[in-house]
Amino acid sequence: MNTQQTLRVGIAANYPPVAYKRGGKLIGMEVDFARNLAQELNKKLEIVETSWQDLIPTLQSGQIDIIMAGMSITPERRQKVAFTNSFMSVSQMLLVRKRELGQFRKPGNNYYINAHFKIGVVKDTTGEELVHKHLPNYRVKAYKSIDNAIQDLRQGLIDCFLHDSPTIWHYSNNRDSQITGIYWKFSNEKIAWAVNRKNVYLLNRINSVLDRWRTSGESAKIISKWIPFRINYK
Repeated sequence: MNTQQTLRVGIAANYPPVAYKRGGKLIGMEVDFARNLAQELNKKLEIVETSWQDLIPTLQSGQIDIIMAGMSITPERRQKVAFTNSFMSVSQMLLVRKRELGQFRKPGNNYYINAHFKIGVVKDTTGEELVHKHLPNYRVKAYKSIDNAIQDLRQGLIDCFLHDSPTIWHYSNNRDSQITGIYWKFSNEKIAWAVNRKNVYLLNRINSVLDRWRTSGESAKIISKWIPFRINYK
């Protein structure tokens, strides 16, 4: 347990609009949450940037106190970390090239993925888990980062990119000329923060803060700042 008056927050800075770099500055929903949480706990904030794959090992080794990175709750992760109360729901959705949107559409305005399509996912995410579980015979390429996957999508090296809805909304809302989201809800996931399983004291303090924010509307305000619209799912 970190006994210092510093809250060390682990963030993977390649997940827009949750946490990412703009002009060299780290911004995003979780960055705002981290700043406000540190104030609530009367601690100095130290953001520790790491890769998505290293977040849980970094927490387990005691190098950070909390993961604030848009992480969804799964049974496998519960075995390694303690999750706070959830403050947001997301789904896995598709990002595709606009000119090929019709290839994902079938009669009745529903969507589907052809068996010959190549699907991009980010390694060690619920998107990768979902594809391997429900589409085991499909061609899948796992990436280390969202940026690498979207670059390959633009270049035609994959046919679609499956990831959390905030990212799909973000790229669609930027009026990108090449890519767009398909708002077809593949899953229903709860987002939360993660602390060391032994740090019950910190877990309880954070849950108290989340309860206050839920009542006051503070958490909804921060979320709406970075995701300022709602989607009707297909």
